[in-house]
Amino acid sequence: MDKRQIFKRELPKYMDKAGMKQVDLAKALGMSKSTVHCWITGKAFPEIDTIQRIADAIGCQTDDLIVEKPTSTSLEFLAGTVQQYALSAYTALNERIKPQAPATPAEDAKLAALWRNASLQAKRAAIAVLESMKEDKFAK
Repeated sequence: MDKRQIFKRELPKYMDKAGMKQVDLAKALGMSKSTVHCWITGKAFPEIDTIQRIADAIGCQTDDLIVEKPTSTSLEFLAGTVQQYALSAYTALNERIKPQAPATPAEDAKLAALWRNASLQAKRAAIAVLESMKEDKFAK
């Protein structure tokens, strides 16, 4: 989404949070109500210095008005994807280890607990190792 669309969507939200109407923002900025209306409808887009003044007037950051924020849905999707990769790496690692040394249920539980408690950085490193092992297997 471009800055104009983000601004059009976010400006009314932050004005509402600040308890400001279009006329209030127009007065605070020394501009006409129709100018503010054009921003809200997307017919016009202010210069960056004006966006800074708007942010100051309604008590937010400039980025709040023009930068796309991840939604909780996208964050949940990302968390689910990371969890899925971690589980895949754990499964692949477990399968790689088992043929060489069969694990008992207690060893499986210990390995699962180690994986579950590993940091994201450690899991990423494990995934990288597994990916390189996969590439080596297909290269032969």
